[in-house]
Amino acid sequence: MPNDDRALLYSMSADIRALERNLRRAGVITDQVSGQIENRTRTMAGRVNRNLGTIDGAAMRRGLERTSAAAGIAFAGIIAYSVRAAANAAETANAFQVAMGTQSAAAEQFARTYSQQVGRSLYTVEQQMAQVQLILTGVGQSADVALRNTQRITERAIDLGSLWNVEDVEAFRAIISGINGEAEPMRRFGVAMNEAAVNSELLAMGLRVTQREATGAQVAQARLNFILRQTAIAQGDATNTAGSLVNQTRRMQSQFHDTAVEFGQRFL
Repeated sequence: MPNDDRALLYSMSADIRALERNLRRAGVITDQVSGQIENRTRTMAGRVNRNLGTIDGAAMRRGLERTSAAAGIAFAGIIAYSVRAAANAAETANAFQVAMGTQSAAAEQFARTYSQQVGRSLYTVEQQMAQVQLILTGVGQSADVALRNTQRITERAIDLGSLWNVEDVEAFRAIISGINGEAEPMRRFGVAMNEAAVNSELLAMGLRVTQREATGAQVAQARLNFILRQTAIAQGDATNTAGSLVNQTRRMQSQFHDTAVEFGQRFL
């Protein structure tokens, strides 16, 4: 990594950590902020009046009031962003519980551990896992089998995003498209899937049926097995390259988002 990029990254990391501390501290003192700003403005304006005279003091006071108003607007913007993030996270948590059902505890443990390991937002990982779980159970896979596959898909999608430098969600969508029978989205990741490949996977699974004869659950599993085998080169990339500029930037973005969620939850 070039020295300039590394210096920029360290600077951004320090800024993010400072902002996280400030957001958490803001959650404790939010009710006091407006009064403190107003009192300080009046005190400073009073000093200006005494030292600079009525006309200059009034002008300075107006400037201070505008500055205080700008600070208040910025703080309100942070609150608004945090509340939206917290509301979305609450909806995700509900969808996650519904999608996982009896597998919720195991799914939650995986999501927390893996999101921390690769530096991704817990809430984003849970949202994507819920979508995958619903798709897999929808084609007939049992909840426990679907969860194992959901975990594998989650890991592989993030690894593909890291290896190919694309957003994680793009890799997720490509894998899901492949499971649903759309071959084109996975081509960008070097996977050329067709009916013959799926039939071969079904045979490897010990099933003497073709894609046209197999159940939806069997076909989905065969397609997933093929995708995982063809993308094995990406396995572990997000962890192995955690120190790269791209992955460290994504970690900081995720930390900021999750901290904003925690802050916004105070207002719901």
